[in-house]
Amino acid sequence: MAAEPQTLFLPNIGAEESHRSGKTLAQHPVVIHLGELWQKSFGLLTESTGDNSSSHQNADWDDLPTAPGLLPWFATQATFLEAQERGLPHLGPQPQIVQTIHNKGFAKQLAQTIGHNTGWQYSHILQCLQSEQEAKSKLEEILAGWPQWAQANFTIKPCMGSSGRGRIAGKNGLISTQHIRGLMKMSQRGGAIVEPWYSTINNLSTQIFFKPDHTWNICGHTSQVLTQSGTYLGNHGRLVQGKSDSGTQYDSQLEQVAQSIAPLIQEQGFEGMCGFDAFSFLCPETGEEKFRAPLEINARFTSATVGLRYMRHLASQHSIDYGSWLFLLDAREAWCKVAVQNPDWKSWIIPTKTTGKKALILISEHSEILKQWLVENKLRP
Repeated sequence: MAAEPQTLFLPNIGAEESHRSGKTLAQHPVVIHLGELWQKSFGLLTESTGDNSSSHQNADWDDLPTAPGLLPWFATQATFLEAQERGLPHLGPQPQIVQTIHNKGFAKQLAQTIGHNTGWQYSHILQCLQSEQEAKSKLEEILAGWPQWAQANFTIKPCMGSSGRGRIAGKNGLISTQHIRGLMKMSQRGGAIVEPWYSTINNLSTQIFFKPDHTWNICGHTSQVLTQSGTYLGNHGRLVQGKSDSGTQYDSQLEQVAQSIAPLIQEQGFEGMCGFDAFSFLCPETGEEKFRAPLEINARFTSATVGLRYMRHLASQHSIDYGSWLFLLDAREAWCKVAVQNPDWKSWIIPTKTTGKKALILISEHSEILKQWLVENKLRP
């Protein structure tokens, strides 16, 4: 009897960085860990929890593959060809559409279209610079047009980067050979952004699932968990009627931005999971806290997608509709120990086979307690 066709998951995390060695990145322990967590998360959705309440049916996450095929983390021409070689349908979005939407220049277009230009006023997208001299001239021109506060702390980053990799910091309007060469190379690999560096207060993300019938569901808003130096550790949020919001004053704005940009993304023909990042920052010009969204569009699965999947499974098991939740991708043993010992928290430690690393999911029926725990452990909620 022939085996039933299966979905093949391809965790090609970081594949948008086409100039880097995919094999090197794929061998990084945290990348392996995340890939295995992502693949396991789809199995969760086929398990029965015995809970038929409306909040636990998770209609907003109707994203299981409807047919066998190859489902990549990030759709590329290489994943499309691999699907063909294996004789499988390529699931998820079309690679050429992903290249458009994932580019940070598209995020700027969206922000301008919906009238949400805050944080983008001094950003410049540069494409296909042909020489170091051209890159130097463009950079000098940009810096000369900025106020002094922007020149004091700026960044050059790739339009097709991932997880903040590839950025080059600049100080006091000074231009080095690294800036010039980096800008030229980035501009030739999908484009480069030159913009002021903003000191963030809240780092936020939203997940949207685009369905084949040209509709979409907003799956949730989250806050990112960072170290004091800004390294990503995970996500957290607040549970309200079984859905996640970020637990900040920006949830209504996140929802508004999501509702505004979703039809613009859908018009491009995108299908599958997509997210956008946002942040609040202290405006150097006014001293007021301001909100920037969308910062970038992630036309792929993200760590937040994975965290939300496990969170909703744990919440469903314990019939929790209100409270707070926390996902730590690479949890320390001390964190896991505290989680298990706290009688008021529902915890789930998820090891992955290859690396032995553990992810940690926590849920509390108290809306602020997990955020307080993050602060006590000197993490940025």
